[in-house]
Formats: sequence, structure tokens, C-alpha cells
Amino acid sequence: MDTSTLQPLTANPKLDVAAVAHRKSGTNWGFEFRQYGAAALVAGLLFAFAAFYWYARQGVFSLNIANRAIADVAFIILALVLLLGPLTRWYNVVDRYLQYRKELGITAAVLVVTHFVISFFLLTSASGRVRFVTTGAKGFLFGSIATLALVGLTAISSTTLMRAIGSKRWWGLQRWGIHIAYVASVLHVWFVALPRWRTWYTKGDPRVLHDQWPSLGILIGWLIAAVLVLRLLEHVNKKAARIWWYAMLGLVPLAWIITFWIGRKFA
Repeated sequence: MDTSTLQPLTANPKLDVAAVAHRKSGTNWGFEFRQYGAAALVAGLLFAFAAFYWYARQGVFSLNIANRAIADVAFIILALVLLLGPLTRWYNVVDRYLQYRKELGITAAVLVVTHFVISFFLLTSASGRVRFVTTGAKGFLFGSIATLALVGLTAISSTTLMRAIGSKRWWGLQRWGIHIAYVASVLHVWFVALPRWRTWYTKGDPRVLHDQWPSLGILIGWLIAAVLVLRLLEHVNKKAARIWWYAMLGLVPLAWIITFWIGRKFA
């Protein structure tokens, strides 16, 4: 899936199209296996880390923990997809990874759908599903929008459809779609998880084994916010966006360090 800005910042405006247009008509199964294999490997490694962190923090592993890890990995991959656009414009060394953007985006879509199914059908009772669309309506609405946007982007992700729709229109749909999915995901987290995060910063979470450790979602939340600011700045001022990129390399780790330092009082 494409995540370049609505008005590309690169000196070569055909760079994004070339990332997919070089693929020949028909299915090259060897090529597809390598592309999706690389995306699956990234997702698998991230899931292993996320699952281990949640297990170490909670002291138990369950479907709920696995579901949280899936959501965390989906967000990290979406952040990577959004970062690939500007990074390839700023650093030539990143260009080689642009070809994996579509596969990473589809992998994130699969994870988001999995998270939705587990949350709504497997972890929630019939009465609980009513709460999804009543007291939790805002979170449910934006989560559903993000899911539908990613499913839609996946449905039109083939090179054949790109040629049928027209590359300019196709990339426009991809750009708008990934932005809508990311913003909707951020709003979903805002309404669903932010209250829990604020509570942890003040009281911790005595229900878990190590409540001095923040939830992985809190740590990823800082990254999500930083990437969102970067993408917004790209539409306003190119130079400011690049300055923010260098700043976030220090600010995000600093936010993590301060978060763990705050957690020491709950030990």
C-alpha cells in the first residue's frame, strides 16, 4: 500500500509508481513468496517480541494477551509503512525497502481484521457486543473504519487493478486510504486505550504481575503520535517534517525512558 504524501516530496514523482509498476502481469509465485515471506517474517518477529513482553508483564499468556500483541504489531507495521515514504525521499539506502510497502500494508490489514474478529466475536459475550455499539460506540466506530479502509486497500492492491483503474487514480486511492486507516486507528486507540494509559501513569495496574512496566501499547503510542506529527508536517512544511524526524529519534526513546522511570514508583 502506498503511503507517500498527497503531493510527493521526491524529485522523481514516478518513484512510488515504479515500486509496483515494475511487476509484470500475471502471478510470479516465487516473487510473491519472497515479498510476503519478508513481510510475514517482520510481523512474526514483532509478534514474538510483543507476546513475550505482554507475558512477562502479565505473568500469564491468554487469547486476550495474544490479541493485544496482534494489535500492537499491526500498529508498528502501519507506522513502518507510513515512514517508508518520507525515508525513501531522504535516504537512498532505504529505497530498496520501498518494494515491500504493499506486502507490509496487506500484512497489517490481516492483523487488524484478526484483532477485530478476536475482540468482537471470541473475547466478547453477546451482552458485551452490545456495549461495543453503545457505551463504546466511538472506539468501535473508528476501529471499524480503520478495518474497512485496510480491507478496501487490500482488495485493490493488485497490479492488474492498478492498470485497470489507472496508476494516478489508483495511487490516489491508496494514499487517501492509508491516511484514513491510520487516523481512524489513532482515534480508536484514543477512545479505547487512552483512559487506561492515563490511569497507569497515576496509579499503575495492580492486576498484573509487574505493574511497574507500562503496557506495550503505551510505548507504541508514543511512536504512533510521533509518526502522525511527521506525516501532518509533510503537508505543511517539508523542512519542518525532516527536522521533526531527527527530533523524534531522540524524543520517542526519551518518552520511553521517562515512562519506565515513572513506573518505578509502582514496584
